[in-house]
Amino acid sequence: MRADSFFGKLTRTLTGDPGPTAPQSGGTRPKDLRRARLNDAVLAGESLVGALLTDAGMARANLSGADLTGADLSRARLPGANLARTTLVGARLVGADLKGAVLADAELTGAKLTGALLTNANLSDAELTDADLTEANLAGANLTSALLGRADLSGADLSDAYLTDGHLPNAKLRGVDLAGVNLTEAALVDADLTGASLTEANLGGADLTRADLSGADLTGAAVFEVRWTAGTRWPDREVEERLRALSQEVEPGVWTVVGDTGRSRGLRLGD
Repeated sequence: MRADSFFGKLTRTLTGDPGPTAPQSGGTRPKDLRRARLNDAVLAGESLVGALLTDAGMARANLSGADLTGADLSRARLPGANLARTTLVGARLVGADLKGAVLADAELTGAKLTGALLTNANLSDAELTDADLTEANLAGANLTSALLGRADLSGADLSDAYLTDGHLPNAKLRGVDLAGVNLTEAALVDADLTGASLTEANLGGADLTRADLSGADLTGAAVFEVRWTAGTRWPDREVEERLRALSQEVEPGVWTVVGDTGRSRGLRLGD
């Protein structure tokens, strides 16, 4: 179905408007679905480019593979929705409720998710480069292998989230709650982690090249095989000296934490 006829039919169904007798300029119809009730709707693969879906109710909706480029879903309610492989480039999801939603392999480059509720959401392999996730709630979210380069997660809650093999170069994680988070093999090159809470986090094999951890709390963090450089900034001199004593220089100015034989794989700061 063509995007314009799809929107026309859907809008008329929701509003009771029989629609214009003649096509509008360019043959397009308005994509205004604000406050629409679309719970359990099946919109898989549809073109919803530029749609206005603010305050829409879309619980459990199937939007897999749909194109929502530039759409506005601010404050939309999408708990349990299926957005796998959905294109949301430049979309607005400010304050949207996406708890438990599936966004695996979704394309969210440049999307604005300020204050979005993403608890226990599945964002594995999602493309979130340049996304704005400030103050978002990502507690328990699955971000395995997600691409978060230059993403802004300042003030976000990532407690108990999964960031295994996550790509976060130049990501802004200032003051973020990463307590208990699994960051195994995560790429945090040039990331800003100033003031972040990393208590009991698993940083095993993570790359902290030139990362800034000034003022961060690393109490109980697992640090085996963490890669760091002379440009990495640690919370304080004591932590830096402790890590240097547990590290091996693998190339000039580059170290890997190796710890003590027989106990290094479980090595945590504070041991």
